Amino acid sequence: MVGLVLVSHSRPLAEATLTLVRAMTGPELPIAIAAGAGANHEDLGTDAVEISEAIQSVAGADGVVVLMDMGSAVLSAEMALDFLDESLKTKVKLCPSSFVEGAVAAGVIAKVGGRLEDVLHEASVSLAQKTEHISPDEAAVQPKAVTDISKHENAKALRVIVPNPSGLHARPVAKLIQEAAKFSSEIQIRNLTNGKGPVSVRSMTGIVALEALRGHEVELSAAGEDADAALENLRVAIKTGLGDSLHETARNAANVENPEPLREGEGQGKPIGVCKGVVIGSVYYPQAVSFELPTGPARDANHELGLLRSALQATMQILRRKAEEISRSMGRERGEIFVAQTMVLSDPALMEQAEQLIRKENCQAAQAWWQTAEGVIQTYRNLNDDNLRQRAEDLKDVARLVLTQLGVSVSDKLEIPRSGIMVVNELTPGQVAGLDKDKVLGVICLEDGRTSHSSILLRSRGIPAIVQAKHFTPSLLHLELPMVLAMDGETGEIWINPDMKELKKIHERQIRWTEQVSLEKRDSIKPAVTLDGRSFEIFANVGRVEDAEDAANNGADGIGLLRTEFMFLHRDSAPTEQEQVEELHRILKPMAGKPAIIRTLDAGGDKELSYLNMPKEANPYLGVRAIRLCLRNKELFQEQLRAILRVSAEYDVRVMFPMIAALQELKEAKAELQKAHETLTAKNIKHRWPIPTGMMMEVPSAAIVSHYFAPEIDFASIGTNDLTQYTLAVDRGNPELQELLNKELNPAVLALINRVVLSCKSREIPVAVCGEAAASPASASVFLGLGVSELSMSGRSIPAMKHWVRSQSLSEMEMEARNLMQQRLPYMVK
Repeated sequence: MVGLVLVSHSRPLAEATLTLVRAMTGPELPIAIAAGAGANHEDLGTDAVEISEAIQSVAGADGVVVLMDMGSAVLSAEMALDFLDESLKTKVKLCPSSFVEGAVAAGVIAKVGGRLEDVLHEASVSLAQKTEHISPDEAAVQPKAVTDISKHENAKALRVIVPNPSGLHARPVAKLIQEAAKFSSEIQIRNLTNGKGPVSVRSMTGIVALEALRGHEVELSAAGEDADAALENLRVAIKTGLGDSLHETARNAANVENPEPLREGEGQGKPIGVCKGVVIGSVYYPQAVSFELPTGPARDANHELGLLRSALQATMQILRRKAEEISRSMGRERGEIFVAQTMVLSDPALMEQAEQLIRKENCQAAQAWWQTAEGVIQTYRNLNDDNLRQRAEDLKDVARLVLTQLGVSVSDKLEIPRSGIMVVNELTPGQVAGLDKDKVLGVICLEDGRTSHSSILLRSRGIPAIVQAKHFTPSLLHLELPMVLAMDGETGEIWINPDMKELKKIHERQIRWTEQVSLEKRDSIKPAVTLDGRSFEIFANVGRVEDAEDAANNGADGIGLLRTEFMFLHRDSAPTEQEQVEELHRILKPMAGKPAIIRTLDAGGDKELSYLNMPKEANPYLGVRAIRLCLRNKELFQEQLRAILRVSAEYDVRVMFPMIAALQELKEAKAELQKAHETLTAKNIKHRWPIPTGMMMEVPSAAIVSHYFAPEIDFASIGTNDLTQYTLAVDRGNPELQELLNKELNPAVLALINRVVLSCKSREIPVAVCGEAAASPASASVFLGLGVSELSMSGRSIPAMKHWVRSQSLSEMEMEARNLMQQRLPYMVK
């Protein structure tokens, strides 16, 4: 954890600030004060030696941030650095922030595990004026000057006051450019209040760089046949807000200053917590960041220019369609954000600079475009106004979209610049897999559902998460940054920019949750035995090494579901047999010989394998996926089966086939396993045989006649996610139908589960539940009461589930399950 040192001329001021920070963070955060002068620190002043000692007292592996109140405190802190060892000195940062606000911001981010640079950044932006005072080199870059047409003999000019609450930011500037485009005259604008300009009224970058804020006076100049009409039109447009509501200030202030948590009843739905955890952090909207520009010189400048123009046109079409979609779903004001982005692409200055790079420096179109865009992005980042600086990320997003139209492959991996809470529309499983847990403290998805693959993976990775948060005001997708947000991944509560009183309550909740987790984790190694002496095995669902490590650290009795598809995703070709063997070894090693059920490849649906040239399907969840895909790609299937058998020589593994809908599919899959065994035997490759073989009971057609399947298997595992989806004819990824999926134990699904348990019980075949419902005590009580012998869930859920099982009586669970069956399905209870 990053340590803090508060340096002040006044001891009482430092102590009061320390008390305030402690109220936000609790006692665990390492903080020291170095304040006051004289024997009892009663005099005003600072002491470099005391500052040095304070730094050393809180220094750890994560570093130290030093906050100073004013004047000589900065000099004393700089001198204190000279007293430190070089190894420590590199881990100490002096923070150019306001003292009190910066200390609170730094404390909150440090407490939630922020890295040194994250803590420094959050404190630094707590008061932008001080940043400018200490770091004058970061002053705004002036827009490129143009020939001032106001001095022309026939030029006309007028002045107008900017009324917009947020000044001339991207959206109103886009409107201004659109209005100016109606006239043929050359038009310029300058900011008379700060002296910036003039710039062309057709240059979005130039206008934004004027930093025209509310109350600033701007001058419009025009030269041409319709100059008078143009100026009058633009004067009226600016006075009426250029599409902005001129009453936004009061509304936005209410949103920010009254940080009530978002609760049911404020929108059309309620956010759903999918992974426990109470988190406080800055909001970030992630960007796809990985791409590789082409190298080498351009062969034909005109050809490259044609490519770039086509890419810009295609991108503008994409943004216009997006603007229309957003306008319909979220209102015209939100849609115009994307209209503003098209104005960026229409800026003639961008095309002129890119053309120069292509013609004079022989750059390819993608090289020239990105170099031009980076320059403009940096200009935005150097502006003084915080709202305008945030537009840099908008431009970056648009610039990357142009790259994709130029054929540059842009990775869908999502990243945020610093530790914080990621807000996204939705996530793919691959994106969840690529999240940096050191940075991503929590995730809020506007879409996605509780049982989506992405939600399952978020739980598996232990990342606090909330889904279905799209219906709330203010929209979480368009918050003005920087913004602090708090979330509870269990209850689905969200707090936007909580004040000190709310932060204290949220932090107290965070402490209670942490204490409960610690208690459950401490006892997780103990077996899950009910009050009346019945022992149950609690297994883990894993997909990669870190999942297995989490499972082992959280007391898993084994692996109930090893998802192998992650070895196959995000690759240009399928993994070889040897690669699979090595990866399986890495995953199984942390479990130290405990049993592991390995599910064969379950690709398709939302887990596409590009190298298989899988055809586009109208409904991929009902198409060629899982066992159907494997039986149509038998060479791929054989390599995987051989890899599984090879690791069985060292580990206690079992094989499980997914999405079996017909008995013939199961028999074909078992025949392929037999063939893999014979191949390895012929080559004298050691492996276990026979090997326990089972199937996923997740398709209604199999569950209904499960007694026909039972003689062919050694175990069964009920996948409640797909079983529910297929039984109710509900796409689990459809955000509009989540209410059906979120209800516990639909009677039809319960009937199928009961049928599977009875069919397997008659042949003494163990039945597990490996869907996400297994981690819910309410559902688990019914499963165990019906006769399920094993539960499998994300590793992070295991300590809580074991703790819960130890508090239950199996006889009571059996009685409650029977009563539930009698209430919902009386015809099935004899």
